[in-house]
Amino acid sequence: ARARLHAPENAFHRVSEEPSMSGAARGALRRFAAALEGLGGLGGLGGLGGMTNPSSPIALGTRPMRRIRSFASKPAEFTFGDEDQARRYDDALASQVFRPWCEAMVEINEPVPGNKVLDLACGTGINTMLLASRVGDKVPGGQVVGVDVSRGMLTIAEAKAKNARRAPASDGGPDGLAPVTFHFGDACAEDTPWHEPFRGRFDRAYCHQGLQFMADPIEALNRVRSALAPGGQFTCAMWAPIEHQPLFLAVHRALCGPDVNKPEWGEAMLAPFAWNSNGDTRGSHAEGVRKLEDALARAGFDAPDAAVERGYVYFADVDAAAAVVRAAPFFAELIADEGLHERYVRAVRSRLEEVESEIGGFERAGVG
Repeated sequence: ARARLHAPENAFHRVSEEPSMSGAARGALRRFAAALEGLGGLGGLGGLGGMTNPSSPIALGTRPMRRIRSFASKPAEFTFGDEDQARRYDDALASQVFRPWCEAMVEINEPVPGNKVLDLACGTGINTMLLASRVGDKVPGGQVVGVDVSRGMLTIAEAKAKNARRAPASDGGPDGLAPVTFHFGDACAEDTPWHEPFRGRFDRAYCHQGLQFMADPIEALNRVRSALAPGGQFTCAMWAPIEHQPLFLAVHRALCGPDVNKPEWGEAMLAPFAWNSNGDTRGSHAEGVRKLEDALARAGFDAPDAAVERGYVYFADVDAAAAVVRAAPFFAELIADEGLHERYVRAVRSRLEEVESEIGGFERAGVG
């Protein structure tokens, strides 16, 4: 079976539980597109971007970038236990930024009506509910199970599922959705063996932007494999190195720079990109691809395959792009200081120009 790593550079993988089966899978570490004053585009997962100059188009580029510190040598520290933070995460990232990559991931490993599906690290349920709409209820047996370690995120996800069940069928209500259940559990911790009730249960499994946060990703993958039925397939997605994510890189530099002077916040913004690089690096895709394929192979998946992809996400303006930090654990402190927040937004504008001059990553986008 196969899995490919892609980078928003974001990474997707699809693998078959049976060595006799093979499946192509594209990975996705993608980029964001940002719109300024109705114009702007960035490359996405694995790379957020933002337009720096609304008067001129900006193209993606591959010029060398200066080195930054990375934290792939240890699990990324970026928690979402608080319900308020989980809601900010959902508002800032889940629907606008993550949904396009979830749709791409599901397209790579598309479930069919009647499938039983696992969504590991389901977060606020953006991918879970997408899967429920694809599995549907027209064929008996369809089911989607979401698992996450954040009770705050699970609260948001459960509310989404409840609201969807109340919606008319014409709006994707219960006549079009498979049953959805959510379970609390650390993907790899010994004291939360979430996989035990599900051994051999699922036809397909997914993990979107979760593997890089796990203390023992190989154990998590072992559990996923044990939960798959014979011939089951798994696809995952992660960010490519931050060096390939114009917007996130600009935000990181803005937080660390003299105007904001919060290097600890800047370090926190590196956590989602922790999979890709070990220590001081120029952010090669090859390292993350090899690491992912190796992890999948060690977990028993057959012929794993990883690849890198790029895409676009759009923002109304620079302020909206800078607001991606709403998902960060330090956001409440940032927004509480009006002067600091204003300096942060100005710094992001400046750093976007800097990043564009180094690597590109933006382009003018029409609106309407």
